[in-house]
Amino acid sequence: MKITASSPSLLPVAQAWATAFGFEVVTSDAVSGWSLRVTDVHLELFSATKKQFAPVWVDFLQGKLSTRLRSSQGGRELLVRAVGVKSAYRPRVLDVTAGWGRDAFVLMTAGCEVMMLERDPMMAALLQDGLTRWSACVPAEEHSKLSLVFSEATHYLTQLTVLPDVIYLDPMYPVRHKSARVKKEMQILQEIMGYQQDVDVLFELALSKAKKRVVVKRPLKGDYLGGVQADCQFLGKHTRFDVYLEGGNHVKSR
Repeated sequence: MKITASSPSLLPVAQAWATAFGFEVVTSDAVSGWSLRVTDVHLELFSATKKQFAPVWVDFLQGKLSTRLRSSQGGRELLVRAVGVKSAYRPRVLDVTAGWGRDAFVLMTAGCEVMMLERDPMMAALLQDGLTRWSACVPAEEHSKLSLVFSEATHYLTQLTVLPDVIYLDPMYPVRHKSARVKKEMQILQEIMGYQQDVDVLFELALSKAKKRVVVKRPLKGDYLGGVQADCQFLGKHTRFDVYLEGGNHVKSR
């Protein structure tokens, strides 16, 4: 995994990221494949070979995420309902498959305290950069509402002692070569991370560690994760949220 800088003056910043996440610092003419680049504004992910992908970065302040928040009308966002947000109840949520961090940010804006886990070094660095820029624009008391841990999720859950109210999983679906709906950012995740092979183990751990419920994002017509039937569901146009309540009889469906 490589990181570069858009100008020589930013190389010390690139080196700091490299030290934190294990990247190799290279000059701009030595990048190959997917790499990170430090700019004056943000940390971005780009491909040196696949020019159809424009550079991308995590932005909790503008762009698609702010549009989603404006259109979701608060508690009517399916994800917010699925995790159990009520007028007098805001659960503590552990998002074990953070990805671009958008679902975590939606939950945070709904009043939840959210911790994101991310196993991929490049995605974790992008999330950390997005968090840092967001933190600089909000009051200090807001900072603790959204946090990040760079860790492999099954290892983290195994060691977990302070249990969250809700554990949220959005596992990477297998690559759908003929699907026109796969967004560019999802394609990028599939390119750099691939399909998560240990998702069934992660799901079983989540069921044992969540105090109140586990919420799993699935394709609308996809199978239950691990073959385990959900206690209830929240259905969207293309996706659904399967909810597994604490104390439920979670056995594999036939």
